[in-house]
Amino acid sequence: MPRLKTKVPAYRRHKASGRGVVTLDGRDIYLGRYGTPESREKYRRLIADWLANGHIDDERLKVAEAAKQWK
Repeated sequence: MPRLKTKVPAYRRHKASGRGVVTLDGRDIYLGRYGTPESREKYRRLIADWLANGHIDDERLKVAEAAKQWK
């Protein structure tokens, strides 16, 4: 029987915008300019919440989506 693994979603660069992005629960969350300490810290916080809860907090996602609209 194959082992099931849960992969941690990767921190990636969104080529068109130059921002860091992670896909959690099927949604792209933009983290700020790619490679900056701030975007990496946002990634770490989101992944920690995602791993602790099995999914991300809907309120935090709404804040991230609202911030995305203003950029």
